[in-house]
Parts: sequence; structure tokens; C-alpha cells
Amino acid sequence: MKKKQLERYHAAIYCRLSDEDYRKKREVSESIENQIGICQQYIDSHKEIDLIDLYIDDGYTGLNYHRDGYRRMMADIDIGRIDCIVTKSLTRLGREHAETIKLFKDTFVRKQVRYIAVVDNIDFNGKITSIEIPIKVVMNDNYSMEISKNIRSAFQVKANRGEFLGSFATYGYKKDEKDKNHLVVDPEAAEVVKRIYGEFIGGKNISQIVHGLNANKIPCPSEYKRINGLNYSNNRKLKKTYYWTYSTVKKILLNKNENYIGNMVQHRTEKLAYNINQFVAVPEEEWIRRENTHQPIISQKEYDLVQKLIQTRWKNMDCSQNIWLFAGLLYCGDCGRSMTRSKRKDGRIVRCATYSRTGKEYCSQHRLFEYELEEIVLKAVQDNVTNTLKKMELQKIADKEEDYDSEKVCHKLQLQLEQLEDGYQRMLENLAMKTIDTDDFHRFKKQYGEKKMDIEERIDRVQEEKRIEEGCVSEYEKWFQNFLKHREIKELNREMVVNLIDRIDVYEQEEIHIEIYFRFNPME
Repeated sequence: MKKKQLERYHAAIYCRLSDEDYRKKREVSESIENQIGICQQYIDSHKEIDLIDLYIDDGYTGLNYHRDGYRRMMADIDIGRIDCIVTKSLTRLGREHAETIKLFKDTFVRKQVRYIAVVDNIDFNGKITSIEIPIKVVMNDNYSMEISKNIRSAFQVKANRGEFLGSFATYGYKKDEKDKNHLVVDPEAAEVVKRIYGEFIGGKNISQIVHGLNANKIPCPSEYKRINGLNYSNNRKLKKTYYWTYSTVKKILLNKNENYIGNMVQHRTEKLAYNINQFVAVPEEEWIRRENTHQPIISQKEYDLVQKLIQTRWKNMDCSQNIWLFAGLLYCGDCGRSMTRSKRKDGRIVRCATYSRTGKEYCSQHRLFEYELEEIVLKAVQDNVTNTLKKMELQKIADKEEDYDSEKVCHKLQLQLEQLEDGYQRMLENLAMKTIDTDDFHRFKKQYGEKKMDIEERIDRVQEEKRIEEGCVSEYEKWFQNFLKHREIKELNREMVVNLIDRIDVYEQEEIHIEIYFRFNPME
């Protein structure tokens, strides 16, 4: 249904500034103001458009749509507050081609949203009537890919030269004011690093070191960065990060980047793809290692001794056998750290690791018996499987209807092809009977060839679309078969828990509360 020509539009101005804009040292305020100014000027010159609100994403990539301002704008579209989006250019809306095209073909059409990109001269109001928008979207995406390749190459050159590439210096160091790619010792933090190594060599275990640091009110690395004015946030987004933890001290002792002995080990992870914000581990033989790039804090002798002690004290355990049912899945919902198990006379219990290792000052116990946890999870799994199977059965019916439609199209095209072949045979017979001359036959043959090619291409397209859908369905079928396998669940096992559950959070307010996040949620 098209908008009436004189209908008024309730518009949003959407502005986005990416990390790439920062790297190019653009003035943030001027860049945002420039986008607002161009959009405002356009709205002022079109009397049918009323500006309702301004939405800004500052420092967000255009390669995905996980942006706060964008999400707020789409929420306002859902409730009918906004029905028009104005941006300076298409790139400000997004660069990733598949999601952006989907946004046009699905969201904007279905929700009747007018989209305007001022400098690109795009005014979309319901239909993609030319290839202009898809071409621009692909070009923007390709630009991002090339930029990503260039940045990666530049980083690799710097890493090969032994330059530091991280956003924040390793605890114990700070970035040289004269050269941000060079590390210099931070005296205050370096003393703490020396203390940790000295106490570990002296016989203390990690828990004892942690308690000592917290007892002396020494800020942990993330808190120390914030105290010193660095805009740092814990990558695990834990609510309480001002205290020392077991994992923090362990990481300092392992020091896989070898910073504390004056070396630089980089390229230990890399992005899965330019448009996927997910990192994967790089094989150790591909790490980039350079020695003597900066002043060491720990001597090579001390470092080697600590690594030897680590190997002695922490025996490698065979995790392939007797893995705990909830290993790697169970977390304290309040502080974000894992839950640990312990054995008591009245049975096994689980507790918050922060409470167990650092004390009640930093988190509460979150204690519950293991059998209680299993009962809660079993009931939730049973409910999830039942609801999921109901939804999947309905989806299978819908899929069968779609398959039937594609089969009807193919059947119709095959009939057209057969009729065309019959016509060609008749023309051959007419030529043999000299009912038509050679010139007429060749004209018909040319038309026949063009029509046949067109029908065959259409058949190929339909079949290819069906193959793609079947590929998606095969993944869906794996899920379906997985749930069928667990239809009659009486007892939990490790395979089932890992297949069905993504994470379990345990909260403690007035009483224990558990939230379970399933890999497939039938309510979504």
C-alpha cells in the first residue's frame, strides 16, 4: 500500500560515526553536526516531512546493526512514532550488503518506512525500482572489505617491526607519550607485577596472592586503568571489577605475550571476517614474536622459573573423562564469574567463585545443592523441548507448503518447455513438407532458442533457490532431530546439556533465582 502524496511523514535523522572516522582524526562534533545539518536542510525544504527525533551512534561500525541509536530508532518505528528515516548518505545507515538489502526489501516495505539518503539522491518509498540501491550497497560493503584488508596489512607490518598494537598497555606498562607503539615501564604497577612473581616463586599459591593484594587495597588492573583516566571496560562486562581475582593473577603469571621479559608476541587472534565481529585463535607457529622491544620488568630467569613451577603445580588434567554436567555453562548472575563445586557431608554444593576465592566483601555465596540445580534445569529443559517441538511441527507444515509452491512453478515451466519442443518438432515437419521455407524456419528457430534458454534459466533459478532453502532446512533438521532425540527426558547428561543450553546464571537477591538461556528458544 503506497503512501499518499500529500501525507505527512514523521521523520528521524539518523547519524553514525565509526571507529574508522576516529582513526582518520576527524572532529567528532563537526562530523556529527555536518550530518545533522545536511539532513535538517533537506527536511526544511520538504514541507511534508516533520522532524520527530534525532538518533546518533558515535563510534559504531557500519558492518552490523548492533547499535544503540539505531535500535532506539527501530523501536520507535515499531510503535508508529517514526515512519521516515533521513541520513546524510547510505553509508551512514550501514555498509554490510546482505543486511542492508534485507532492511530495504523487508523492514522498510513491510512497515511502510520512507528512507532518504540526501547526498546519494535516494528517496525510497516502498519498492526497489532500479539496481541503483543494490549497487551502492555492494560498493559500500566492498569499500569496507578493502579498508579492513589495508588495516590488517598495516598492523602486520607494525607487528613485524615489534611495535605495540593494543588499545591499552599491558598492566605494568604504559604507552610512551612520544610513541604510542612503544611501551615504557609504569613504576607503580610494575612493583605489583614484581610482587606477584616474587610471592609465587616464594611458595604462595594464587588464592593467597589474591587475598594479599585485596587486603592491601591494591586496585586490580581494570580499576587501575580507570583511576588513571583510561576509558577501559572489562571485556566480560562484569559488574564488579575493582578487586583482584584468581584469573587475573594467573594471566599475569602466564604472560603469554611475554611483555614482562621485554618481548612482544602479537597476532595471537584474528577476526573471523571483516564483517563478523568474532575472533579466533591463531596457531602458535603463526604468532609474530619480537625480542627486546622494550624494558623488561621480570628477568628471564624469574620468568622461566615461574613457568616451570606452573607446569609442576598445575598438572594437565584429562578433561575428556568425567566432565561435570554444567562445566563452562554455570555462572554467578551478579558478578559474572563462574560457579564452583565443593563437597560437604550433606552433599555437593555450587557456589560463586568470587565468594570462594576472594570473600564475601566482593560477592555473596549464591549457594545451592547440586541436586537442586539439576532438578531446576531438568524441568526447564523438559518445558523447552516440549514447546520447541510444537513450534517445529508447525514450521515443518509451513515448509512443506513452500516446497509445494516451488514444485508447482517448476512443473509449470517444464510444461512450457515441452510445449516449445513440440512446436519445434512441428516446424521441422513443416520444413520437410515444404509448408514453410528455410528463412521462416530459421526465424522460428532463433525465437525457439531464445525462449528455451529463458525457460531453462528460470528453472535453474527456482531449483537453485530450492537448494539454498534445503541447505537451511538441513541445519534446521539437525535441530529438529536433536530435539526429537530428547523428547522423553528423564535424566540430564552432558551431551544433552551442551546441545540444548547456552548459559545458566544464578542470582541471589532475597532468594536464589536461576535464568537458563537455551540455544533454541521457541518464544523467539
